[in-house]
Amino acid sequence: MAKIVVECSDPNDLEAIEAASEQFVGRCNITYFKQAQVMQEVGTAKSQREAARKIAGETGETESAVEHRIRRGKNEVRQGGAPKSKPTEIIAHSTPEIIEKRKPQGGGVREGAGRKRKEVKEHIPGSGDEATEAMEFVTMAITNLERIRIDDPLRIEALKRIIQWAQKEKEKTS
Repeated sequence: MAKIVVECSDPNDLEAIEAASEQFVGRCNITYFKQAQVMQEVGTAKSQREAARKIAGETGETESAVEHRIRRGKNEVRQGGAPKSKPTEIIAHSTPEIIEKRKPQGGGVREGAGRKRKEVKEHIPGSGDEATEAMEFVTMAITNLERIRIDDPLRIEALKRIIQWAQKEKEKTS
């Protein structure tokens, strides 16, 4: 179903209303497709593009717009009419059971997709499984410290501060 709004200066001018409505009736995708098809069968147009060019000249639309309408009309004829929207499920009072069964939009998350979570081992003091991340942190710290330029005027002061921090930390553990 289509809705057409016709604007006229005089609503009683039936000729103007009729002329405007006839103009819109011909601008249907299926009508354009069928018109182009007939033009090719009769021989007034050799191709769909040439038919679109001629229809565009008659209607005042651009050639690309008419070609697009012809393609859409072709698809609509194949599918048996204009595409219909999918029915929408409306639930007034959704229950927890329904919500649990629903999947997120887009079909949900594919199993195994995304980042793998790092397994965190539970540390039991005195068990001998002293798995720490100390060496990783030291490597990151050194990598960042190596970014300090040699010609940086505060380089020596920064290195002295690191040495002081390391000595304090060493004293805490001793």
